[in-house]
Amino acid sequence: MQITLSLMPAERLGRWLASSMSTYIGERVRSGETPGQARANAEQSLQAFFPAGRPAPGHRVYHLMADGSPVGYLWIGPTESEEAAWWVYDIEVDEPFRRRGVGRQAMLLAEEEARRGGATSLGLNVFGHNQPAQGLYEQLGYTTTAIQLKMQLFGQDAPAGVDPSMTTKGSHR
Repeated sequence: MQITLSLMPAERLGRWLASSMSTYIGERVRSGETPGQARANAEQSLQAFFPAGRPAPGHRVYHLMADGSPVGYLWIGPTESEEAAWWVYDIEVDEPFRRRGVGRQAMLLAEEEARRGGATSLGLNVFGHNQPAQGLYEQLGYTTTAIQLKMQLFGQDAPAGVDPSMTTKGSHR
C-alpha cells in the first residue's frame, strides 16, 4: 500500500482539530494530568498553532492517503523557538491500517516535507504508554532527547481499593 500526503481542505480542519484536541486531552489525562491541566495545555496549543482556527505559518495538516482514501492524518511544522527545527505535532493512522507500514511511510514523508520546508531536524513527543510508536521511531533512527517520569503518590485520600502504601504497580514501599 503506497501512502501519499494530501493537504487537509480548510473545510475539514475545524472538525479534525476538535477531534485531535479531544484525543490529545484524553492522552494527557491518561499520562497523569488532571482534566483541567490537560484542557489548559490543549487550549495553549490551539492558540499558538491554530490562530483563528487555521494553521500557523509553516504548519501543515495532511490526510494520509491510500488508494485515494484518507487513512489517517499528519500535522507538522516549525517549532516556536527555531525555524529549522520542525516537529511532528500529531500523527494518527486509522485503526484498520495500523501495523501495515502506514506510520512508517507517513514518517518518511514527514521527513521529506520538513526538509523541503528548510528543516534541519524533525522531532516529536510520544506518550509513554504508546510502545508501538516508540518502537517505530527508534527503528527510523529517532533518538531519545528527554524522558519524563512520574510516580503517583497516595496518601490517606487514596482512591477506593488502592492501598496507600503502594506507589507503583507491583511495588511496595
